Amino acid sequence: MSWRTAHDSGDGAWPATTQRHESAGGHPTTPAIAPSPMNPILKLLPATWRAAFTELARLGRVTRGQVLLIGVLVVFTVVFESVGVAMILPLLDFVQSDGDVPALVEKSRLWRMLAGGFDSLSMPINLVTLSLLIVVLILLRQVTQYVATLTFGSLRLRVEKNLRDRLFAAALSAQASVVQNIGAGSFVELVYGQCARAASLVEMFAKLWGVFVIFAAYGAIMFANAPVPSLLAIVCIAGALASVNQYVRITRHLSEDLVAAQKQFTRRLSERYRAWRLIKLADSAAREQAVSAEQTKTLYTLALGIVRAGAKIPLVLTPLITFLVLATLYVSVEHLSITVSVLTLFVVVILRLMPVVLGFARIRQGIEERAANLRRVATAEAEVSQAPEPDSGTRVFRGLKRDITFEDVHFSYPDAGRSALAHLSVTILARRMTAIVGPSGAGKSTLVDLLPRLITPDSGAIRFDGIPAEAFTLSSLRRAIAYMPQEPVIFDDTVIENVRYLMPEATPEQVVEVCERAHADEFIREMPDGYDTRLGEGGIRLSAGQRQRIALARALLSRANILLLDEPTGALDYESEQKVKEALDEIVARGRMTVIIIAHRLSTVRDADHLIVLREGRLVQAGAPADLSRDDSYYRAMLDLGSERPAERPVPARSGR
Repeated sequence: MSWRTAHDSGDGAWPATTQRHESAGGHPTTPAIAPSPMNPILKLLPATWRAAFTELARLGRVTRGQVLLIGVLVVFTVVFESVGVAMILPLLDFVQSDGDVPALVEKSRLWRMLAGGFDSLSMPINLVTLSLLIVVLILLRQVTQYVATLTFGSLRLRVEKNLRDRLFAAALSAQASVVQNIGAGSFVELVYGQCARAASLVEMFAKLWGVFVIFAAYGAIMFANAPVPSLLAIVCIAGALASVNQYVRITRHLSEDLVAAQKQFTRRLSERYRAWRLIKLADSAAREQAVSAEQTKTLYTLALGIVRAGAKIPLVLTPLITFLVLATLYVSVEHLSITVSVLTLFVVVILRLMPVVLGFARIRQGIEERAANLRRVATAEAEVSQAPEPDSGTRVFRGLKRDITFEDVHFSYPDAGRSALAHLSVTILARRMTAIVGPSGAGKSTLVDLLPRLITPDSGAIRFDGIPAEAFTLSSLRRAIAYMPQEPVIFDDTVIENVRYLMPEATPEQVVEVCERAHADEFIREMPDGYDTRLGEGGIRLSAGQRQRIALARALLSRANILLLDEPTGALDYESEQKVKEALDEIVARGRMTVIIIAHRLSTVRDADHLIVLREGRLVQAGAPADLSRDDSYYRAMLDLGSERPAERPVPARSGR
């Protein structure tokens, strides 16, 4: 199942990941809740709730110790509260008997236990001490409730952090095809929104455990004093809860639909926001607003449906439970002859349990709602974790010394009409500038992506100085390769941090040096804060040429041995192009770097030492520019046309990049 379409039709299906105990980065994580005292309790839960609990424990790294701590805190909270409430009965007995403690001790086991406790503390039994005991119990209850609230909140935030860290690490460690299919909007919404909502299941399950303990504690108190009315009350409450099952089911289905709609909305919103210039120039704002309004209407309708289902639960439960409890009281008074003190205690307990019952119904709805978020997170984590980049190499790549050879390399993108590269055999010499040219879709970018192993060939071999690429560790190979795309990546950070992104330990002096070599120092010093100027999202405060020179400085600072450039001057004006070309000429003149350029412009190609001409994924020609200029070739066509880019033959769509 693709996690981009991870709407599981509302059947509560979970990805089969609960047995893996390693993070995306290969680090051991806390095992899912293994056999423990909690397991019998888990078995009482519905299957979908058990799956949610186990998956939350695995992904959020919840330990058995943390679960036990929460369980203990909840138990102590309920015990202090229930005992405090139960003390109302001896307090009423004391008042009714005019303080005749011996008579009360003689006829009641509870009073014998109470008297023994007071004797051990050397305290008299009177109205003040009984009231003081109730106050102390309530105070202890509030203290444990305070500690429990802090513990729940801390664990929820920790789980939220772990979910986000795990997803981000898994995505960055996944194969390029998985990363490309994620989508920026979907990924941000998943990591920020879905993880937060999924983590809130921690508090939901803690509250669920609290409900169980409260029912057990108050049930024990009531059964000890009025077994028959208590049994009648439990049957009535169970029947009332069953009457709202349909609203829980509605919540489950609406939550699944809402998660899917949120994913579609955030993906489209991110895409359209990045395309704001096109939307304005196309005068299509009204159309885009209409589509967005339709999507937000869908989100509103689904969310409102969940709210409506939640609102109907107390609407049905409150009057129904009230009627059933009053009927139970009537039967108890008229036919079971319970005492006034027991009746009072019964009323107090029922009044205490009423909000608990309503809370339990809301917890059921909340778990179903947030389980949908957790399912999406779990599905996404399973997708990216099951497609890690292969990294079985053991050798450290220490730089290219002789050449890179492609030996009968074949590569196809999934669902492509034809191969992106077919039986490619070519050599790229070290410490030379090699230009890769050809029509769009010829496979130029595919060839370049194969070098740092962003993708791996379906067949054939790529060798660095005769050694297969897969023999090297990914980290050492990629540290030796600097990449400068046509649209450079500029972060919303300062100039100096952007330049030293590949080498965070670089000194300011080293940053200035490479910026001078990239002909960027002159415009950087004219900025308001010089090298400390923030560049804005995507480098919005820079021109295209300035972004290219910042990216080039970053590549130079990395001290890589191989420099990959994707049409570095394609979108530049003449002056900016000359600045970048001067920097590249200096790099080549130093003879320390192997430069590989994807090129369409004649001005870029003519300075290359070696040309590789591709068409439809196949090698057409390779050689020195002077040699190819004499042949009927793509390069000769560029020279004859005297233009920056010759006409291209139609090429099938998306066979290469």
